[in-house]
Amino acid sequence: MVGAWVDQSGSGNDALVGNNAPNYFTSGGGNGQPTLTFNQTLTQNMYVPGNGEVMPINEVSVFVAGNYENASDSWGGLISTSDDDNWDDGWGIARNSSTDEMLFYVDNYQGWFAGFNVCSRDISGDYGTDHVWTLIYNNTNQLGTGYVSEDACNFNFNGPMHYNGGANDHLLIGAATNNGGPAYFLTGDISEVIEFDVAVNQAQRIIISNYLAAKYEIALSSNDVYNEDDNGDYDFEVAGIGRLDASNIHSEAQGTGIVRILNPSHLGNNEFLIWGHDNGDALVTEVIDVPAGISGRFERVWRVSETNTSGTGVNVGNIDMQFDLAGLGPVDAADLVLLVDSDNDGLFADETPISGATLVSGSVFEFASVSAIANNRRFTLAMCETISIDTQPTDQTDLCPGINVTFSIVASSGGPVSYSWEKDAVAINDIPGEITGTATNTLTILSIDVADAGNYRCIISNSCREITSSAAALALENEAPTIVCPGNASVNNDADNCSAVVNGLAPTTDDNCGVVLQTWSMTGATVGSSAATGIHDISGTVFNVGVTNVTYYIEDAVGNTDQCSFTVTVIDDEDPAITCAGAQTQTADAGVCNAAVTVTGPATTDNCGVATVLNDFNGTGNASDTYPVGTTVVTWTVTDIHGNTNTCTQNITVTDDEDPAITCAGAQTQTAD
Repeated sequence: MVGAWVDQSGSGNDALVGNNAPNYFTSGGGNGQPTLTFNQTLTQNMYVPGNGEVMPINEVSVFVAGNYENASDSWGGLISTSDDDNWDDGWGIARNSSTDEMLFYVDNYQGWFAGFNVCSRDISGDYGTDHVWTLIYNNTNQLGTGYVSEDACNFNFNGPMHYNGGANDHLLIGAATNNGGPAYFLTGDISEVIEFDVAVNQAQRIIISNYLAAKYEIALSSNDVYNEDDNGDYDFEVAGIGRLDASNIHSEAQGTGIVRILNPSHLGNNEFLIWGHDNGDALVTEVIDVPAGISGRFERVWRVSETNTSGTGVNVGNIDMQFDLAGLGPVDAADLVLLVDSDNDGLFADETPISGATLVSGSVFEFASVSAIANNRRFTLAMCETISIDTQPTDQTDLCPGINVTFSIVASSGGPVSYSWEKDAVAINDIPGEITGTATNTLTILSIDVADAGNYRCIISNSCREITSSAAALALENEAPTIVCPGNASVNNDADNCSAVVNGLAPTTDDNCGVVLQTWSMTGATVGSSAATGIHDISGTVFNVGVTNVTYYIEDAVGNTDQCSFTVTVIDDEDPAITCAGAQTQTADAGVCNAAVTVTGPATTDNCGVATVLNDFNGTGNASDTYPVGTTVVTWTVTDIHGNTNTCTQNITVTDDEDPAITCAGAQTQTAD
């Protein structure tokens, strides 16, 4: 016998024993579920003390899972509101004594005789068969509907509902009311009663009917959306979401289980997603049928029906899935993964875990926007193997180019892990001859250069989680090379050249990793530069007379640089050459004691160039002039462009070969003294 039937909603509307207590069987109901067995001969019934929740006036929805035996009283009730006014008020589900019909009534059971406030379904072939018995009154539509396992009848009623208000106003279970209290008792079983003080919409009604049908193995005459109770007995804690149209929708549900599904991305008309589980332990005890990287999964497995009311598969879109793990101890969201049997082979070991769980609040964790759930697929919750890093990669700094550099990491996990190296947070791949080991715990960079500098880290992952190592720096040396130029050089020109080949001009250089580039450039008296690559020494270069500025530039393999400068002075100390023409002799011009002489100038050369050639007779470069009778020594002076001089002499002789003229005086006669 049962003493009380506790209200599982937490509202405190417990059912108490009425005339006599029904019998309680732990597995006597449909699908082996617990049930209460009522016997009308023993006037067994229960009641919930009347209040505004169980006896609402505007709307009501009530679902009863159980069976009705023909041996029930002729007016025997499954459930009704007791009234001191002989069924003239309230509501209920009870048999019509004169027929094999189950009556669904609101406010006035006796309206049956007048054809209003009540409808009926024939149960002549259903005695002793478990059904979902449903009564819904919607005051907005002023419509009442009764269902026997989704086989419907309708009636009109202008609410609100009325109650007599007497002392015996109660909600009766297993009996109908008569004047003054319960009467007309049930023979049959009642396993579950669900009541709402509102009219649930049609989508919600279908979901609740499927929940009760799965739980108690009841066949629905229509709208049998959830078929996983026939496909592996996933008939525990069934819940669902669905939509018939814009006015009949239920888009978030949890039921009595730990799984809540919400936010379907495109839940369309006549689409449902209903799920239930196999009653396995909600503990991580299964360690065989798991993918690599998973330490274990729940023994409990859920399965979904994603169909319309005709049983055709649909797609309600991506969904958010929440799991309330209260009572399982501390849980880290990073440890949780969702397993979905995507190939529907009943195994999870061949599946890819879905990670990314977040803590919503308290003990509730969520997988957002899950796309893997589909009709008939199974899912469960699993724990990912932990990964720890025992040895982090270390910095490699002050390195010379051309060497090989290795970064290593040591990680621990209960299963296999994968490695993926990144440089500056960008994934890298093996390049033959350049980099290897990008998918291992040891990364090697071959013959490093400046382009390889950066921060390297490794992502270690298994099938459901990943962790990232600390970043290790690869840095090349940054010490600048040094260069010391030779001192300023000063040399004389090479013979017969206005230049000189100068040797011994190599600089002194030093670098910890070696100099890879040494170039020079010249400005001033000599202009030029070396090739832009390689090591170059200016020694042996021909320098022009004058001052040449020389700059050496060096660079190491990292790109560090230095430079120095010096001068090379080439002095022109070579005198110009001069050769005078031969001596010239010329007869004086007639009648004068001189002659206009055209003088042949000297021949001159110089290694750099002649600046002037002058004579000392008339101080010009042309000695042609009027010379007196006699020999004149003309000195020629040549001066080159750098001021060097040389001289030669030339004799210019003017001869007087003209006889003098003489005229005698006239004859003279003189007397001797």
